Amino acid sequence: MSIKIYQPVEHSKLRLKISPESLPEPTDVNSIAEIVSQQKQINALKMGLSIKSEGYNIFITGLTGSGRISLVQKMILELGEKSSVVTDKCYVNNFIDPTKPILLLFEKGKGVVFRRAMENFLKVLRKEIPKLFEGEIYRKRREAIIQKFEDKKQKLVKTFEELAEKENFVIWNEEDEDEISFPDLAYWFEEKLYLIEDVPNLVKEGKITKEQVKEINKSYLVLKSELELVSRKSKRLIREMLDEVSELDQKLGKNIVAELLTEIRNEFGKGNSKVKKYLDSVEKDVLQNIYLFDEKTDPDNPEVFIKRKDKEEDFKRYQINLIIDLSEDVSNFVMIERFPTFSNIFGSVEATTDLSGSTATSDFTQIHAGSLLQADGGILIMNAIDAFQEPGVWKNLKRVLMHRKLEIQNFNTFSQTYNSSLKPEPIDVRLKIILVGDNVLYSTLCEYDEDFTKLFKVKVQFEPEIPNDQKNLANYVNFVDKICKKESLAKFSKEAIAKIIEHGIRLSGNQKKITTDFSEIADLVREANYWTKQRKKRKVEARDVTKAASEKLSRHNLVEEKMKEMIYTNTILIDTENKKIGQVNALTVLEYSDHTFGMPAKISVSTSLGNAGIINIEREAELSGEIHDKGVLILTGFLRRTFAQKRPLNISASVCFEQAYSGIDGDSASSAELYALLSSIGEIPLRQDLAVTGSVNQFGKIQAVGGINEKVEGFFDVCKFKGLTGTQGVLLPKANLADLMLREDVVKACQEEKFFIFAIEDLSEGLEILTGIETGKLEEDGNFTPNSIFSRIDGNLLNFAKLSKEWESDNEEES
Repeated sequence: MSIKIYQPVEHSKLRLKISPESLPEPTDVNSIAEIVSQQKQINALKMGLSIKSEGYNIFITGLTGSGRISLVQKMILELGEKSSVVTDKCYVNNFIDPTKPILLLFEKGKGVVFRRAMENFLKVLRKEIPKLFEGEIYRKRREAIIQKFEDKKQKLVKTFEELAEKENFVIWNEEDEDEISFPDLAYWFEEKLYLIEDVPNLVKEGKITKEQVKEINKSYLVLKSELELVSRKSKRLIREMLDEVSELDQKLGKNIVAELLTEIRNEFGKGNSKVKKYLDSVEKDVLQNIYLFDEKTDPDNPEVFIKRKDKEEDFKRYQINLIIDLSEDVSNFVMIERFPTFSNIFGSVEATTDLSGSTATSDFTQIHAGSLLQADGGILIMNAIDAFQEPGVWKNLKRVLMHRKLEIQNFNTFSQTYNSSLKPEPIDVRLKIILVGDNVLYSTLCEYDEDFTKLFKVKVQFEPEIPNDQKNLANYVNFVDKICKKESLAKFSKEAIAKIIEHGIRLSGNQKKITTDFSEIADLVREANYWTKQRKKRKVEARDVTKAASEKLSRHNLVEEKMKEMIYTNTILIDTENKKIGQVNALTVLEYSDHTFGMPAKISVSTSLGNAGIINIEREAELSGEIHDKGVLILTGFLRRTFAQKRPLNISASVCFEQAYSGIDGDSASSAELYALLSSIGEIPLRQDLAVTGSVNQFGKIQAVGGINEKVEGFFDVCKFKGLTGTQGVLLPKANLADLMLREDVVKACQEEKFFIFAIEDLSEGLEILTGIETGKLEEDGNFTPNSIFSRIDGNLLNFAKLSKEWESDNEEES
């Protein structure tokens, strides 16, 4: 019986080599969209940007790397969209209710002009009004008003004093007490003053009688009542005097205030009723508080002095808080928010605390805009997961997008409440939000947030790789050239660029594709430049790219080295020579956050007579994932289809990943498990110098798996350490041939026939390579080919069935 001779895969198919001569010269291509080369996605992005209707915000998936948000920004800028908002925005004082600042809008660049105009208005008033107060006419009128009321006051007091004198009382004040606010009466007796509570002492001294004391108290009460009336009248006279002085002051300043504000109204109030209304309120408030502009204090008028002592703080009421200023013509059309905290996105209101730290106050000058307002009329790009995780951000972002209004408030991330005493006027906003995330987050939001699909109607799903064609190879050349020029790196030779492209192909996982993870590629370019400098050369060569890639690997592969060290020291048992029954080397992939690598693992199978079927030890130990469980169940399906058409299977078999102490998932080892199972049943030894990967279906067809390069390289490294014998190799699915981008040392070993790669499509091919025996097939007589693998297995299964039947008969006789 002859067996087919299987040829290994040609070494030229193990790694796609890019010919440096085939690469074009770099051209000046500035378009990131052209380099990314995914026109369908670019068209979707352009549509989302063009539709201005509510809800047409964009969620982008598929882009990878730390520079993906910057990449999106560049693509959008290249599409040529323009901002639709040309207004400056500022908050001003609400003189009626300072807790509700007023929003004013101006044409682009006019906001800062308005602020300067108001600053100049205030400056002129502070300079000119004191001059009016110092004028002779004003001084005389003011003195006349004061004198008029002083005369009335003196007359009022004098009349009372004459009345009190008749009863021997005089007006008395304690030291440092205000004579108007706290007046009292004292009794005059024998050239001395006595407070009313001291008068009874005169009785003790024998100077007056008790009856006289009663009369004195009676007179005191009457006069005290009259004195309080005088005091109230005096205060009313002061208020009337202040009103007349204020009226005089307003008349004095009215002309200059009106003249200055008329100029501002003419320039900014036409067609802007809110500005006109604000200027009217400014005029009214300035005239009502014109005393603020008198730079001199008036020691004769304490009330005015108290009001004016914090002059600079009072003048804040006339300031303009310009929160959005477009005068510099700096384009905020496409903004990136890299730190999407609540205040960074929606703005904030500062709080000023007193010296004790217990009381916080805010005013309109402490309102600050966030990126949402800064990007108004344009586009704001954020990392989706960051925005989703920040307290309060996602909920408030949805509210803004639904109502298209923004309220600037402070948000306490601990109490989850708004804690500002101000309620600024809401701002109408019109902008696009672009979230950059992954498909998992997108699906989660679609499923659990009913508002999400209403607010983000456009999904742009970039592919992680693009076709490996001449156009995209040229784009890669241009990308490398652009990075070098932008960052002043050394020039790359064509051989070096070819290595960069080969690295991009490996990252894509397919020879016909190339990655769009330009952040990863850019890092490789920079690191290759570093190693060129270490050699003190001016041009980056292929060796520098290879060095950069290997050095990056060595910075992340500590876990891989430790695990392989356990194989090298036989702590983990992996055979690379001889043959064994029921044992095979499977290939696995271990994924960590920053490194993925392949490792061989021994699969063993033990079989016996019984009816338990195939037992997955990993499942029994709760170490098996759902997909691995499915792969093991497929083994039973294959056995039933192949060997149980005429009789039941009387077999118990246990399948185990030896020395595996953590979870196992995936079906890429299902073919290896089936090889070991068939080996154990048929008692046929399998080659241990070969490792196997590939999933299998119930019909014995070998199917493609992931991580093929890492798997092959993992077994190669173990064989190389233990010594290459010239017979070792790997069996892999033929469907994975296009995915091969093996390391150059592996390809070289295959070229020198020290290591072999076999591509198979069917289980029978793998069995024959692993055993050197024909697999066999079902002949016309209903039996398998004599002396074949399937013939041996079928014979042993038939023997199991006979033994099972005999055992059952014996048990029946005994019972």
